[in-house]
Amino acid sequence: MSSSAKLNLPVRQVRKPNKRKAGRRQGRPPASEKGIGRQRLVDAARMLLRTLPPAKLTSSQVAAAAGADRGLVRYYFGTMPELLAEVARQLSRDLVVSLGSASTGPGTASKRLRRRIREFVRYELANPALNPLYTEQILSGKARAAAETIKNTAAIGHASFREIIELGRRSGEFRGDFDIRLLDIAIIGLCEFIVVGRPILEGWIAGEEDIASLLARYGDFVADLVIDGIIRKKRKKPARPS
Repeated sequence: MSSSAKLNLPVRQVRKPNKRKAGRRQGRPPASEKGIGRQRLVDAARMLLRTLPPAKLTSSQVAAAAGADRGLVRYYFGTMPELLAEVARQLSRDLVVSLGSASTGPGTASKRLRRRIREFVRYELANPALNPLYTEQILSGKARAAAETIKNTAAIGHASFREIIELGRRSGEFRGDFDIRLLDIAIIGLCEFIVVGRPILEGWIAGEEDIASLLARYGDFVADLVIDGIIRKKRKKPARPS
């Protein structure tokens, strides 16, 4: 065979090295590589929900507030309901932590309960989306994981409430003839409804009083109402016959 003859040998194909960065998921938007993660989107949503109802919040608004690409919302959460469910989970968790902190420390059971109720009202007014999020995204939604988490945090919250009431009973400060569970759920209702009832109050005062100062008194009003109902009343000594 002539040295100049061409050899029909199979050509070996050499694969180019994969330059994809290790750990990077396919389809991740470039913005996520600039330090914008899942929690930043949640924080942005929480901030927006202080003034916007959950039903009007969009992925574009969340992305803009976080300084991110809108595709990150889809990448991390899939849908807006999933993002809102995560916001509800974190809001519920933080509420339980705040109530636990307010419930501890020095003072009688009455003082600890008052601090807890004040903090509950403050938190609800600062985070008005908590109750609608819980109703729409958890109770009526499909976010089972978030629902289970919130159920667990609610149990922790009730445990810290029960501790205060049992302390008051042991010290003789509170009555022992009421159901602690019913009292807890009644307080939750009183504290949560102030967000829904705020427009009603604003209509009633009609500019005669500053709404902020009125709302600032609501926590103590609820505390007075509750504590007066469960406090052990001192029995009056029968009058001596003259």
